[in-house]
Amino acid sequence: MELQWRDCRVQWDGQELVLGNSRMESRWICGGEGMDLAAFRSCEGEFCWQGTGGETPSLPPPAFKHRVMSSPWQGSEERLELELCWPGRRQILELWPEGDFVACRRRWLGGRDETAPSLSAGEGGVELDDSPENRAGEDVICAAALPAVHLDWQCISLREQSDLRDALVLEQSAPVYPREDLRLQGTALLLRTRPEGEVLAAVRAAPACGAPGGFRLAGGRLEVWGSSPMETGHAAGEGCRCFIGAARDAESLWRSWRRQYRMLWKAPWQSRGRMLSNTWGDRSRDSRVCASFVADEIRLAARLGLDCVQIDDGWQKGRTKNSACPQGGAWGSYYDLDPDFWTPHPQRFPDGLAPLVRLAQSQGVELGLWFSPDSSGEFRHWQRDAETLLGLWRQGIRVFKLDGVNLPSDRALRRYQKLLERVCRESGGQVDLQQDITAQRRMGMLLGCQYGSLFVENRYTDFGNYYPHRTLRNLWSLSRFVPAQRLLMELPNPARNPQNYENDPLAPGRWQLEWLLASVICAQPLFWMELSGLSNAQRFQLAEAVERMKPWRKILWECDIQPVGSMPDGFSVCGFFCSHPAGGGLVLALREMGEQDTLQLDKPVKLEKLLGGPARCGESPRSYIQLLSPGSFGLFRWRA
Repeated sequence: MELQWRDCRVQWDGQELVLGNSRMESRWICGGEGMDLAAFRSCEGEFCWQGTGGETPSLPPPAFKHRVMSSPWQGSEERLELELCWPGRRQILELWPEGDFVACRRRWLGGRDETAPSLSAGEGGVELDDSPENRAGEDVICAAALPAVHLDWQCISLREQSDLRDALVLEQSAPVYPREDLRLQGTALLLRTRPEGEVLAAVRAAPACGAPGGFRLAGGRLEVWGSSPMETGHAAGEGCRCFIGAARDAESLWRSWRRQYRMLWKAPWQSRGRMLSNTWGDRSRDSRVCASFVADEIRLAARLGLDCVQIDDGWQKGRTKNSACPQGGAWGSYYDLDPDFWTPHPQRFPDGLAPLVRLAQSQGVELGLWFSPDSSGEFRHWQRDAETLLGLWRQGIRVFKLDGVNLPSDRALRRYQKLLERVCRESGGQVDLQQDITAQRRMGMLLGCQYGSLFVENRYTDFGNYYPHRTLRNLWSLSRFVPAQRLLMELPNPARNPQNYENDPLAPGRWQLEWLLASVICAQPLFWMELSGLSNAQRFQLAEAVERMKPWRKILWECDIQPVGSMPDGFSVCGFFCSHPAGGGLVLALREMGEQDTLQLDKPVKLEKLLGGPARCGESPRSYIQLLSPGSFGLFRWRA
């Protein structure tokens, strides 16, 4: 069978499947667990990853279906979906027009397939324990034979739950040893040929924290595995998606991955990185939330040039355990406590939210809200939550921070995704559902990326755990794997709580406000503060900084952004190299508090300074930017 759709093409003969488009081609064979990857060719650089050998098929040839899929609220996000059908389970492969990766996932139809091989016994009949790690063979998303060459592996974990950890990207690597049965947990696995440096990548779109799954290298074979419905107590459902791609080197691979990610993450609700304020960062919690306080914040946001004011916990009638008076508060099970939990607080907002929506619109800003879907009973109230969000959207509110989410099971995840899908569909994709990934078991950085932005961190000067260089480090580290534009990165008021940073050379108060804004401008700057708590001098400085950066925000939104320089540690020089689809782009260089002052770029480009402190730049033999003052930055336009 042969199929052509747009630039995608498919060939299937019952045992071998070829999937390709204008940018790549992959070849799959019927193997021991399903369809195994045999070869992957990247048209960029004409590199081909070719495995050797392969398993003898132990499954009968599958039935074959195909269909074109699209999201009703993202019309351009069309893809070709191929379904290979065995009794009791399906393997699904997805291909995007002009995409660089093929996605794989597994679906179970109501129970384990008794014909599937099992890993319940090891060599010589030695029994293995029944942990998810040792049941990996029952949940192989996809597999690939390895080439008979020298290989290194690199495993990368993108870690959420930032309330409990600060380093959000962990990497480890070693040579592949053919006799080793190696099992790794993480988000992505790269296999790199030596000495050429060509790579094959498998990227799992699943939470990194609290969910089984990972990678196995054994017997000249890569297996990608993940949590199945059986792991979570249900007999039917789907495992996570895995994306497979290859490139001539790691830098090209991650550039292609960011491009693929942006094809999945559409943002019809905005055309530039939103500058948003949220008063929770000053730790008053809900004690000051009321109509007059929010009205003042809206007016100040307009004066500063911000795009949105978001009311966090406290706008609603019901009380949560995060309240300044938490007695009797809920965290989940909201409707059991009060059927009208998510109506505006009658004393704090006696006229409801409509007057504030109108005030915000008159000031040229948006009003956003915090909302916590009810996780109880595996999201049994998801339709009720969807009605609440849609009702607020109809009042003119388009930005929601979704917090308190806990996904302990496959059923909870599916219902939560139905909630997100319904809100996006019925709003025509005009709602930004910010996914808070700071705690509990949530969707992580890759799963469900089409539904909105990512709220990455809670950091406070009150606890002494906010440091500008640490926030920059997480943005810098994550931006290689996640488009920086999807990330909300915080900018608290650096003048608060100086007593928590006495004699600290990296204290927040030592950094200029414009540097702090520049350090998060490639993401979506989150003014994590009460704007009314800023001094007049701070307001003036921020308003000037915002005004200077406004002309470049749309360009940054459209660029591919990659980290350059040294990893931020408070004393380094680092930055972001931003490539625009039309050619050229921007370079943001950031000097921290150390003696190092020069950012080296990988290639010669022509540089023109746009913003920032005193600096020098040159083009030979490679381009460089020298920032002459500690704690300074420079924004440059580059041309080839």
